[in-house]
Amino acid sequence: MIALVILLGGAAGAALRGRVAHAWNGDLPNGTLAVNLAASFVLGVVSQFNGWGDTVVQVGFLGALSTWSALALEILTLIRSQRLFLAAGYFTASVIGGVTLAWLGLQTTGW
Repeated sequence: MIALVILLGGAAGAALRGRVAHAWNGDLPNGTLAVNLAASFVLGVVSQFNGWGDTVVQVGFLGALSTWSALALEILTLIRSQRLFLAAGYFTASVIGGVTLAWLGLQTTGW
């Protein structure tokens, strides 16, 4: 039963990620950055809870919402188009922003 619920959470996360990327990605991958940063914060919050609900959110919804492979491909696409400064900035914003927002999410739960 939990596998089915994780599957449904993953479907919801993937659908949201697709909608945001379609709406916000343009010349720059703003949609992917937004979902990765938001997912980092939410992951920090829900990681403090125990139970199957947090597993569904972490593994299913957030696992599908946020994706390292999309980040990697978008950085390589920026590099390939010789937009090295933007590639470096996107990488930095994603990694430092993600870690910072995960930490802030943990802080909201009294970590």
